[in-house]
Amino acid sequence: MTQLMLAYSLAALLLGVVECEPLLAATPTPTPSPTATPVLCGSSVPCQCGGTVVGKFTMTADLSCNGAGLALSSGAVLDCAGHTITGPGGATSQFGILVSQVTGATVRNCRVTGFRRGVRIASGSRNQVANVEAFANGDPATHRQGGYGIDIGSSTDNVIDSCNVHDNADEGIHVGGGSDRTIVQNTSSMFNYREQLYVLGNSGTVLAGNRLQSGQQTSSAALFLKDVTGAQVSQNGIWNGNLEIRGSSTGIVIQDTLQIASGIRFVADGTNVPSGNTVLRSQVAQAFECVRSNSAVNNSVVDCVFQSCTSAGVVETSSITQPAETTLIGARPPNVTNLDQNSTLQIVWHLDVTATDSLGRPVAGADVMITDRYGQGVLKTQTAVDGTIATADVLSRIAGTPHKVFSPFHVTASKSGVGTASTAVLLNKNKTVRLILK
Repeated sequence: MTQLMLAYSLAALLLGVVECEPLLAATPTPTPSPTATPVLCGSSVPCQCGGTVVGKFTMTADLSCNGAGLALSSGAVLDCAGHTITGPGGATSQFGILVSQVTGATVRNCRVTGFRRGVRIASGSRNQVANVEAFANGDPATHRQGGYGIDIGSSTDNVIDSCNVHDNADEGIHVGGGSDRTIVQNTSSMFNYREQLYVLGNSGTVLAGNRLQSGQQTSSAALFLKDVTGAQVSQNGIWNGNLEIRGSSTGIVIQDTLQIASGIRFVADGTNVPSGNTVLRSQVAQAFECVRSNSAVNNSVVDCVFQSCTSAGVVETSSITQPAETTLIGARPPNVTNLDQNSTLQIVWHLDVTATDSLGRPVAGADVMITDRYGQGVLKTQTAVDGTIATADVLSRIAGTPHKVFSPFHVTASKSGVGTASTAVLLNKNKTVRLILK
């Protein structure tokens, strides 16, 4: 019986009359997506669109790309020899020249246009972009953010030198967060839709000898520094667009800058307040407002020349919780100042003192004392070998809610065996006082 049943079961199985639970198939191991192998080129292998330069590659003809342009590896040199790399255009296109996570790469003598961004440096360090023209990148219809000519992000110690960046759909040059110690020098950034040179969230930036001129969006600053620490900005020219220091920026020194139709602005960004910044020996001409401070404090404008502030010389706006305070040293705009009730403008002038004896000889080591109109001591010092003191920057007036005038000042010089002399000084401009000790 047992053998009969076994035979029947076997026959039924063969004929498919017995229903059995299906066997579960094993879960397949996912196959990783293949990583695209970069197409390496350079030296003996000519570079085409999408290639990655190793060694040195000098272009002998233009490149027209439907996708990405060229990328560089560490230490690579791309010399376009004046040729143009052209992309398909639009905000979603790829990068024209990409320098990503590499060190010591060089891009030079290139023209790049029609990409999402002309040149993109991301991570890495010590790369150089020289004599590059980056133009008409991004989407000219929508002006979506990110349509930059040259863009640096989270990459340190890079140099942008002698470039020409113009007519891009968003910013000209963007130096982004973490891009510490970037140098931008001898470069022109003009007629880009928004900011011409935007520096954001980094430290130790050096901007020297650049020419900046605003483009279509007139509300955008030509030079915009936000949340920046310790930047050194010198000998730049700015036309038709403000110089704006914004957010938590501190320790910025801007000097010897020519501004035409361009004012100086210190602007808080929420509770992030710019402070401890200095604009030195610069010229402001034909600006709507020569100096503006929006809830910014402890910023100084020193020895600047102001010409034709068409609306106002100094404007300060603030609130009870976020006051505004600016110091003008050595010069002040020629026309009206507009301060709200929580704002303070400190006006400081240079005072030079020379002490001589009755024969006109300089007196070294003379004690010099300066007191204000209220009898409060302002300065106590001694004359040097040439009979002069180091130039004193003397607070002459506080305007705004704590309005107070400290001038005239009383200046006294004396030295035992030589004599004493004193005079009153109305300090409403930079002045030099000569005291004859008798």
